[in-house]
Amino acid sequence: MNLFVDPNSKRGHTIRKELDNALLERISVYEDGLLVRENPDLPARRFAWRNLTAAFGYKVDVYTTDEICLDLFWADAPRLTLSESTPQWLAVLTELQKQVPTVPPSWYADISVPAFETKLTLLFEKDGLSLPEAELLYYASKG
Repeated sequence: MNLFVDPNSKRGHTIRKELDNALLERISVYEDGLLVRENPDLPARRFAWRNLTAAFGYKVDVYTTDEICLDLFWADAPRLTLSESTPQWLAVLTELQKQVPTVPPSWYADISVPAFETKLTLLFEKDGLSLPEAELLYYASKG
């Protein structure tokens, strides 16, 4: 049975609040890492900052706007891709900057312009690889 609810009704507000809370529970930011729950039927995946091997920032063209994204590569886990629409996005960025102080503070603003240009940017690489070297290593080998 489908139930149609006016989003401005009391029931509509209750449903919206429950959905928003469920989204916020998908990702938790801790001092030692991230906990990501992509499916409520599966255990959450843990990502420890000490195992971060590389971080890339870039923009995706979503027709009329851009969305800034972050690819995090880990020694012990698959790539984690987050974006501005990810719950806890700002908390992740704050903790990334705290855990990896070599991430340029201006990276977000630098990637923002010009509009609709991907602008792949290496934010961190544990062995000090250049952008071309890191791009080849991480995107060619880990898909």
